[in-house]
Amino acid sequence: MLANLRDHLRQSRPCTLSEIAAHLDIEPGTAEGLLEVLVHRGDALREPFTSHCGGCGGACSGACDLQSLAIYRARRET
Repeated sequence: MLANLRDHLRQSRPCTLSEIAAHLDIEPGTAEGLLEVLVHRGDALREPFTSHCGGCGGACSGACDLQSLAIYRARRET
């Protein structure tokens, strides 16, 4: 399942936890555990959602409550 998740992240745009859980058809808590393994191994990155948000003119005030969300993406090989 880790390989499936890693491949999904490599082939897709940055994803939220709920998008990943839906794609793998698993509970969000299970997806979060798998993601943490990939982050720890260096295969994925966890970033604040606000770094990808174009709303509020790029000046996140927290009014939309998105600052608590995370985005996951594959770490690109250099």
